[in-house]
Amino acid sequence: MSHEQSPKSLLSKKDTSHRVRITPELQKEEKEAVDNRKLQVVMSLNKLGIKADEAPVIAVLGSGGGLRAHFACLGVLSEMKKHGLLDVITYLAGVSGSTWALSSFYTNSGNMEHIEADLEHRFDPENWSIWDSLQKTIEAASLENYSLTDFWAYIVVSRQTREFQDSLLSSIKKHVEKGTLPYPIFAAIDNDLHPVWKDHKTRKSWFEFTPHHAGYPALKAYIPITQFGSQFQNGRLVKSVPERDISFLRDEFLSLKDKLLGKHQLTQGMITEETAVDEALLELMVAYIKGEKDSSIQKKLQALQQGTRGVLRMNSEQHHCVKSEERQRRQHKWKKTRQCWERQQARDRDSFLRSPVRIGGAAGVSGKMRQWAGRWFLADGMDQSESTSEFLGVGKQREPEYRELAMMIRNWSKASLQERGQILETLVGHFTRQASTMAVSRALSVYRVTFWDILAFLAKTVMCIWNWEWGTVHNFLLKLYVGVTDNEMYSRKLLHLMDAGLAINSPYPLLLPPAREVQLILSFDFSAGDPFETVRATADYCYRHKIPFPLVKEADLKEWAKAPSSCYILKGESGPVVMHFPLFNKDNCGGDISTWRDKYATFKLSDTYSVQVVKDLLEKSKENVRKNKEKIIRTIKEVVG
Repeated sequence: MSHEQSPKSLLSKKDTSHRVRITPELQKEEKEAVDNRKLQVVMSLNKLGIKADEAPVIAVLGSGGGLRAHFACLGVLSEMKKHGLLDVITYLAGVSGSTWALSSFYTNSGNMEHIEADLEHRFDPENWSIWDSLQKTIEAASLENYSLTDFWAYIVVSRQTREFQDSLLSSIKKHVEKGTLPYPIFAAIDNDLHPVWKDHKTRKSWFEFTPHHAGYPALKAYIPITQFGSQFQNGRLVKSVPERDISFLRDEFLSLKDKLLGKHQLTQGMITEETAVDEALLELMVAYIKGEKDSSIQKKLQALQQGTRGVLRMNSEQHHCVKSEERQRRQHKWKKTRQCWERQQARDRDSFLRSPVRIGGAAGVSGKMRQWAGRWFLADGMDQSESTSEFLGVGKQREPEYRELAMMIRNWSKASLQERGQILETLVGHFTRQASTMAVSRALSVYRVTFWDILAFLAKTVMCIWNWEWGTVHNFLLKLYVGVTDNEMYSRKLLHLMDAGLAINSPYPLLLPPAREVQLILSFDFSAGDPFETVRATADYCYRHKIPFPLVKEADLKEWAKAPSSCYILKGESGPVVMHFPLFNKDNCGGDISTWRDKYATFKLSDTYSVQVVKDLLEKSKENVRKNKEKIIRTIKEVVG
C-alpha cells in the first residue's frame, strides 16, 4: 500500500468499528446517551419546581487531590443525589482523585448508600492483600506495553483506595445509555506533549476516556474504548488486545505526586524517621518537577538533609539496643534464608541473563538493565535492604543508602541541571526499589508463579524506572495521514498518558468544546493550596484559544483565596456559567480552614484514614452542597430562562 492510497482506501470502508473516527460532532453513542439523559433531566427539573421545555446541559467537575479528592467527591455526589440535584446533571467529569470516586460511583450503578456503607469496612487492613495485587502486576508484566502505570495501578492505587476494580469501563455504559446516570468523562494528558503545554497550553495535550470512546477532543480523533491499547496503522485496527480494566485506566488519571506518595503504602512497619525522610524526598521531587528553579527547592533540601542525619543517628542507636542473643538468632535465620535463595538463584541466573525478555516490544535485555537487575536480585541472591531489616529488627542495612542520599544532597548546589536530574532519577529508584522488593520474598510460596516470572517482572519494572515509562499504549494515530495534519501526532509509535492535574487540576478543557454545549458548570475544588488556581489556569487557557469563559480578575482571586466562601458564581458575556465550590471554606470550617487543610494534606497515607476521619471529610463536602442547594437551583432557573 502506498502512502497516498492506503489511508483513503482504509478510511472509506463502511465498517467504522475497527478504525479511527474523526468527526467534529459528538460520538454517536455519546449523543444518544445524552439525548436520553435530557429526558430524565426535564422530569427531574420539574420535581425541583423548575419548568423547562428543553433540558439545560449541566456538568459537575471534580478536581484532583488524592484521597482527599476521592472521599470529598463521593460526599458531593451523595449529597447531590439526596437533594435531587444529581438527577439534573448531564455530565460528570474528573481528574486524579475524583476519578477514583467516579469509578466507584459507576461500578456501583450510582448506589451511594452502598458506597458509603462500604467505606466503614474498606479501611480494615485485612481488606487489601499485597499478594493478590502482586500476582496481578506480574500478569501485567507479560504484556507488550507494560509500564509503571501497571505497577502503581495494581500495587499502590488498590492499596490507597482499598478497591480492586477489575471491571471494564465499557461495562458501565448500561445505565449511561439509558440516561439514568450522567455521562462520565475521565481526563488525562499526553505526557509527551507536556513541554509544549507548559509553553503554549496546547489544546491537543488533553485526552479523554468515556464508556464508549477514548481520544483527543482537539483533534476530533477517537477510537472505541474497547480498542484502547490496541495497535492501529493508517487509521485501521491491525492488532487487537483485550480492554484494560478500570484499575489500570484510573491510574492513567493519577497524579505523579500521588504515584510517588503511594510508595509509602508498601513500606508498612518502617520507622518514623525513615518515613519522614521519604516524605521529604517526595516533597523535593514534586517541587523539582514543577520547575528546576522552584523557590522552595532549597528549603526542601534542608529538611531532607536534616531527616537523613536523624535516620543515620537513630540507626546507630537502635543497632546497639538489640540484645546480642536476639540479634544472633535473627542473623542465623537470615543466613539460612539467604542460602535457600542462593541455591535457587544459581539455577536461574544464567538462563535469565542469556534469555530474551520482551521489553517495550523489542526482544533482548539492555546491558544497563541487566546490570540493574543483577544489582537488585541476582548478584546478591536477593535484595537485603528490606529482608535484613525484617530479621534484625533495625534499619541498619539501609544506612549506606541514606548516607549516599545525604552525600547527593550536600552536592546539590554544585550540580548542573543535568546532574540534578540524575540525582532525582536516583531518588525515584529509591522509592520504586523498596516498593517492588517488599513482597517478593514470599510470593513464590504463596502463588503459582515461577522465579523466572518474578525476575522478568522486576527486570521490566527496572527498565520502566530507567526510562520513567508511564501510561504506555500504542498510538492509534500512527501513520494516519488523512484527517490528522500534525506530524508529531501521527509519527509516534507509542503514547504516554498521565494525570491531567499536571496541566489543570480540573477537567474544564474537556467540557468546553462547542459540541457538548455545556451551559452551567458546578466546579468542586479539592486541591491543596490555592482553591482558585484551577479557575485561574482555565481562564488563561481559554484566553489563549479564544474559548468563551467568565472573565476573572487576579486581584479578586487573590483576595478570595485568603478566606474563601463556600460558593462563587462566575458569569461572562458568553460561554457557561461557573459555580465554584472550594472544599474547605469559612462557611464550613469557620476560622479553622488551615487546620482542616493540614488534617487532609495530599501527602497523607491511607492508613491514617480511620472511619471517623473519612466521615468528617464526607460531612464537610456534603455541607458545601447542602448550604448552597437553593443557590444552585436559583442559578439553574436563570440558565433555563
